[in-house]
Amino acid sequence: MAKRKTTARKTSTKSPPEPEILEDASADLRVRVDADIHRKVKNMAEQCGISINQLVAGIIEGVADRMQPGLPRISGEVVNVESRSKCLFIGKPGRRFTETDYEFRLENHDQIGGKTPSREEIGTILDKGEVWFVLDYSGRPVRYTAEEY
Repeated sequence: MAKRKTTARKTSTKSPPEPEILEDASADLRVRVDADIHRKVKNMAEQCGISINQLVAGIIEGVADRMQPGLPRISGEVVNVESRSKCLFIGKPGRRFTETDYEFRLENHDQIGGKTPSREEIGTILDKGEVWFVLDYSGRPVRYTAEEY
């Protein structure tokens, strides 16, 4: 049997370079779901003529920009956000006209082509917001739809 020639490697004291993350790169995601949920997703994918992966990726893409940390609290028709660990909702918080908005518009109304703002506008609703569904894992795992919430 011939002897195998080996060479000693120099060990580097430098840490390896961080991998470059490409914006176009995709990532692998594995999720465990109840068999009933899997069946519903599979049936919908089949009805639409797409793969389960395409359906789930599309759903995630559709809600990713609407994820809001905290719990939504509706007050005077406006969705406010209560900071709470292990909770998030899909939707968007409402927005009222604030003192900061007033001052910005007052200083920039000529440039933004708007009318001169009035102090009476402070507190008026600019956007009521919306709640699609809520995920609350602060107790036992609970999911709410907008209607249940």
